Amino acid sequence: MPDTVRQSHDGIRNAYIYSYFSHDLLTLAASQTFPCLEYALRLRIGSQFEGRLDRKGKLRPPVVLPELLEAAKDQGLISGDIGWINPLRKMFAHGSDTVLNAPMFLTPFQVVTIMIGELFDPAESSP
Repeated sequence: MPDTVRQSHDGIRNAYIYSYFSHDLLTLAASQTFPCLEYALRLRIGSQFEGRLDRKGKLRPPVVLPELLEAAKDQGLISGDIGWINPLRKMFAHGSDTVLNAPMFLTPFQVVTIMIGELFDPAESSP
């Protein structure tokens, strides 16, 4: 795993640990989980989307998380269900009054951690 992704991931993990003392940090940790995954995906396969043009020949906007996830899944770089990730990401990105508890954070964080591991070292992520 690249150092920049590891640092981001470690920051999320540390925010979770310190949320024991300040519950607000749990929301911070949860909200950064999906940008960390998107960053990892961009590093691993983002170059495949550079220079994309629309039908009129104009440069398309940067690729977003759902497209990156689909491409990684189609290429066999990640396993597992990806359908729940974008709705949960949107909840954090656009604000929510959801009150988190540790299991609500840990389950998505564990799945994202596995996916990031699969992207950079498939042998390390296998059970």
